[in-house]
Amino acid sequence: MDKDQIVYWAAKIEEKIQDGDRAYIGIAYGKRTNKTVTLGLLKQILPNSEMITLIGRELWDFVSEDTRYTVNLFEVLRESARQVLAQSSIDEAIERCSDRIIAEFIGKYGEGSQGVFNYIADIF
Repeated sequence: MDKDQIVYWAAKIEEKIQDGDRAYIGIAYGKRTNKTVTLGLLKQILPNSEMITLIGRELWDFVSEDTRYTVNLFEVLRESARQVLAQSSIDEAIERCSDRIIAEFIGKYGEGSQGVFNYIADIF
């Protein structure tokens, strides 16, 4: 988030709190101790940022109302990855996916610099 977004959401949170509700800024991943631009801005702009932000595991524990949610989620992800990747490595899966995306791009826009030109023309 940039400064304007933080100021906007802080105002919305304050409105909700004034109405007697609970309100937070939730960041789906990361840790409060990470040195990111967004967390730096939150601390700089919001004097009570520690009270109105939920970051990473804090958010998922709050939303799920289960302090073991992330532990259970990662176990499901580990097991799913094991089943999906049983026949190949993650590198091979990424390579297959990138080959497919490149083929789709070339099929739609063409190859080389002409393909890039066609893509840019299409999005603008």
